[in-house]
Amino acid sequence: MNNLRKTIEKLFSKYLIVTNTISCGSLLAIGDVITQKVEQMDTGERKKHNWHRTGMSLLEGKTPQEGVQEVKDKFLMVYMVDWCVWPPCQFINFYFLPTQFRVLYVSSITLCWNTFLSWMKHRKIVH
Repeated sequence: MNNLRKTIEKLFSKYLIVTNTISCGSLLAIGDVITQKVEQMDTGERKKHNWHRTGMSLLEGKTPQEGVQEVKDKFLMVYMVDWCVWPPCQFINFYFLPTQFRVLYVSSITLCWNTFLSWMKHRKIVH
């Protein structure tokens, strides 16, 4: 247990930028993996993971007009949820947490946030 603690302390001091970059990037990808798994459970389908779906609308082959419409359809909901999530999380981050754990904490909240964003991105809006 002592070796684990020393390793964690080293990762979050000497190699902080690498540790934070890898953990944050990994949590971003995990958010979409979770969303795709939940979608599979909802539909009962077994599909291969779609790594390309986490690009923007244009990278998905949509037209600029379709991308703008998607923003119009989903922005308000995302923005309202953003205000409910991030101010309290950042209050906790800056008021209670030691500096070396702040990026890991925010990355963990970001995992939940990215799961929500992926769900919003891929849910169908009926006009």
